[in-house]
Amino acid sequence: ICETEQLRIYLQPNSFILAGVPKEFSIPVDNIDYQTRMLQKASHQHKLKYKNMATINPYIHFNGNAEEALTFYKSVFGGEFSKLLRYGSISSPEFTIADQDVNRIMHLVLPIGNHTRLIASDVLSVMGEVAENDNRNTISIRAESRDEADRLFSGLAAGGAIEMPMSDGPLGFYFGMFTDKYGVQWMVEYEATN
Repeated sequence: ICETEQLRIYLQPNSFILAGVPKEFSIPVDNIDYQTRMLQKASHQHKLKYKNMATINPYIHFNGNAEEALTFYKSVFGGEFSKLLRYGSISSPEFTIADQDVNRIMHLVLPIGNHTRLIASDVLSVMGEVAENDNRNTISIRAESRDEADRLFSGLAAGGAIEMPMSDGPLGFYFGMFTDKYGVQWMVEYEATN
């Protein structure tokens, strides 16, 4: 019945449920005016508590193909780049950029949803190459539906290597893993809420 950035309030038979706060914070419906004031207060307090919450955004380094990779991700997630800077744009007599690096990406941002940004850059050739088959990092996506999970999984996995196809797992959620064609590892999950 009400939703803020971080708080959803659902009307259930005989009670309100506040999603995103402890389960014991459900409110029996006896006096609707009192309940409405309590919900507004809880919503306001929750908003204040998370107003300055930090966000975590993946930042991926590439060996000269950052623009190609993020263009591919854009084809799956949608949206438009919010920032694109090339190393050549910062070149100056004090800070020279090698000819082979002037068109490489210094900073490229793809907003995803309301709060997440996928960010990428190319490493300068003088710095060597990034180990693209490194498996220390994985990007995890929590989908809003099974259909969205399937769409994101099949779109991002195209041309890559599937480690675990999307399936209902023993932990109670729909899940899959793969490495995309750029060597980036991904996990996609969807968990139905009761």
